[in-house]
Amino acid sequence: MAGSRDSVLIADPRTPDDEVREIESLGFKVVAAESLDFLYEGVKGHPDLQFAPVGDRLVCHRGISTAKLRELQGHGIECVPSVSALALPYPGHVILNASIGGGALIHRTDITDGALLEEAIRQGLRLIDVRQGYGRCSTSFIGDRCFATNDSGVAAALSENGFRVFFSPYGDVELEGFDYGFLGGCLSMVRSGSDRLVIVSGNLNEYVMGRELREFILSSGAIPVEVGKGRLKDRGSVLQVFKKAD
Repeated sequence: MAGSRDSVLIADPRTPDDEVREIESLGFKVVAAESLDFLYEGVKGHPDLQFAPVGDRLVCHRGISTAKLRELQGHGIECVPSVSALALPYPGHVILNASIGGGALIHRTDITDGALLEEAIRQGLRLIDVRQGYGRCSTSFIGDRCFATNDSGVAAALSENGFRVFFSPYGDVELEGFDYGFLGGCLSMVRSGSDRLVIVSGNLNEYVMGRELREFILSSGAIPVEVGKGRLKDRGSVLQVFKKAD
């Protein structure tokens, strides 16, 4: 199964080496996000707080280091800085945490960063306003108009807009420093040639609704790829970013 040479994957820098190797064995180049010490310990390296891929552009938090920006640009990534800086408390650290897919951006749009909104509108995405600021954390695009989410409000909004939805209540996902993590942070849809893969951080057999989730992913035409062992772990997802076309 060949990976995609026209993209890179951004992962939490604390992702164990063996999991990174498993992902890279699919043919992808993995780039580490930064560790932002001003965020909560459990999420300080989460890519879905620092970046938002929209088409072939990557909206980056404006405080990104020069070294990381140059690294991404060196891979052919076109980066757009956020208007606002990431900051605590909520919702200042989730301004880029929108779930994007199926021609839509799903987020609490009154807190979405202006650069991300502008880019989404420029690329013709439909804006679906929900009350969940942790849009990408809670909700993952699986592909073929399918999403998986922990949030009942998001699930209802997606269903009303014609999407197929897998819903599972919060819980049974590991996240350091929190009682539980989010399902969206465990699931990452990436494209590899003609294949659509869903990278799963952990073993679906260890998840309370793992069998149902596996069936949902397969029914969408995607292939679940389980990385690592044990319970599902919220790693802030793995973001696929496409290189700028020549």
